[in-house]
Amino acid sequence: MNTRDYAKALRQAPQEFAAQARAEAIKLFRETRQKIADAAKARSGTAAKIETRVDGVVSEQLDSARTVLLARFDYGTEVAEAALKLLGMASPRDRKAGAPAPVYAESHTIFVDGDRVQNLAERPFGREIIITNLAPYARRLEYGSSKAQAPNGVYQIVAEALKLQKYRYLAHIEFNFSGVANGQLLGGRAGNVSGDRWPSLIIRPKWQ
Repeated sequence: MNTRDYAKALRQAPQEFAAQARAEAIKLFRETRQKIADAAKARSGTAAKIETRVDGVVSEQLDSARTVLLARFDYGTEVAEAALKLLGMASPRDRKAGAPAPVYAESHTIFVDGDRVQNLAERPFGREIIITNLAPYARRLEYGSSKAQAPNGVYQIVAEALKLQKYRYLAHIEFNFSGVANGQLLGGRAGNVSGDRWPSLIIRPKWQ
């Protein structure tokens, strides 16, 4: 190698090292993101919602990254599914022989960003979840009308139970009353009509 070739090699070396380091960083990012996702799925059986940003733009084109790769994990669906399970367990039921179907237990209703949904699996990243109950006596239950089965209410007890567990780290969890009429979530003044307000759990995911 003559002097000119040696000088050329020295100039190229930093670029080659930078390209190699960049490729290794992207590979590590992919592997770490997958490990976190796998751990969440193993923990709860529910996949986390993942948003990946490449240089500040939502994208999966990792190889195009110039400076910044960021992955954000949304565990809101996991929290909502845990809430639904606890609500099912806490729901009062008429245990008498020949009693009608447990209307309250079957009336838990899910809204995502104001839209009523049947399945949380398709919930977009970061969207607010509201779980409410539209049974005619749902409001009375929160004030202790069922002395035998739910003396301290249902939704407010479940909200506190979720906050005492790991879920408080995954989402903001709030008990409140939400305006719902004709199957539609109401906002503003329409949502403040007392006869249309129902006990609710409001779940806003914290991005990890």
